[in-house]
Amino acid sequence: EKAAQIAKTLKENNINLEIRKIKTGEFKKVFEYAFKNYSSIIAIMATGIVVRGVAPFIKDKTSDPAVVVIDEKGRFVISLLSGHLGGANELTDKIAKIINATPVITTATDINNLPAIDVFAKKHKLILSDKHIFKKLVSSMLKGKKIAVYQEKDENYHFFSKEPFVIFQNLEEFQSVRYPKIYVGVKKLKNNILHLIPKKVVVGLGFHRGLQERELKDFIENIFKRESIWLESISKIATIDKRKDELSFHNLAKMLNAEPLFFSEREILNLSGFQKSKLVLKYHNVGNISETCAYLGSGRGEILLPKVKGGKITLCIAKERFL
Repeated sequence: EKAAQIAKTLKENNINLEIRKIKTGEFKKVFEYAFKNYSSIIAIMATGIVVRGVAPFIKDKTSDPAVVVIDEKGRFVISLLSGHLGGANELTDKIAKIINATPVITTATDINNLPAIDVFAKKHKLILSDKHIFKKLVSSMLKGKKIAVYQEKDENYHFFSKEPFVIFQNLEEFQSVRYPKIYVGVKKLKNNILHLIPKKVVVGLGFHRGLQERELKDFIENIFKRESIWLESISKIATIDKRKDELSFHNLAKMLNAEPLFFSEREILNLSGFQKSKLVLKYHNVGNISETCAYLGSGRGEILLPKVKGGKITLCIAKERFL
């Protein structure tokens, strides 16, 4: 059977597959299971069958798996769903080359030879701030409009060096132009700007024992809102290793989708140039926890916000220089 031969060929060419032949009446159950458990679905059958099969399970382009359809003769490979973020376009091209078929890709930016911002963001682990603003921006690109781009220090992507992008070095000038805008960095500007957010902010925390994760998160959220920094930019939270047994800190890391880091007194004592607190020295052999841990956790990066104290919590925000 031709379909079985296609599947075998793909597997022989390093396409990681779990091959399943679907019996009549099983389509809904199989597609539902595949949607929940796989990042990509390759269906060798008529497109109409696949459309009806996957339709009840489609939720959002940011979470749906890639769906690629191959006709039973292996003449066409069709990127059906999640072409960019799910990787269906890339998978379609790859399969078409393997089986010598015609790739069918219909996403607007691809057929108009425009740069795919969402693919770029996914590749570089940048978070899109707002899918509605993103759609409006893509629509502007399709109409031939220029796109203004501003990149924070340490963000220097060559992706934006071509049309329709216009890179601005001056933030005020960037904000004043009437082009649709992309801001690359951790700072939060106006709501009508598409932000591409790198996860490279490290939060250093000093806190009393027994505090709940909700108290810690509320404090962080308030500071980030005040400083106009995206909460989504947090990659790590760091503290002294004496707090390693505090469940609230581990729960906080999960809530923020961040990596928990712990540093010893010896590692902290090896640093110089940080102001020491007499109060902290009463309980530890070091006089500064939040700033030193943020600094160490960021790979000795840039301090964005020096120590801020609020009740039983101290916080410092640092930014990794390199991912």
